[in-house]
Amino acid sequence: MDRDELLAQIYVKTDDNRNTSLEAMKNSKENESSGLLTPFRVTSGARLISPLSDTLIKSLTGFLYVTTAEQSKDPHFHVYDVDRFQIIETKENRNSTLVF
Repeated sequence: MDRDELLAQIYVKTDDNRNTSLEAMKNSKENESSGLLTPFRVTSGARLISPLSDTLIKSLTGFLYVTTAEQSKDPHFHVYDVDRFQIIETKENRNSTLVF
């Protein structure tokens, strides 16, 4: 797992001047007892910026999940950061997509 102090130094910067760190995104959960992540919506272009060296960036093992606008509107699509034991239940009796 990538260390928070490294993720705190990597930012998503949008073309409409919003910034957030990867650490903030990782810790932005619907509630403290859930790994369900709160989306960081980008409605313009975006890029990653960081003062970290190429060597440190290359040592990271995590990933970013970038979805389409259409998929993000699907109420049956959810992205979780599972960093501890938890039980995940869907509310409806139908197909859902869960990304971990």
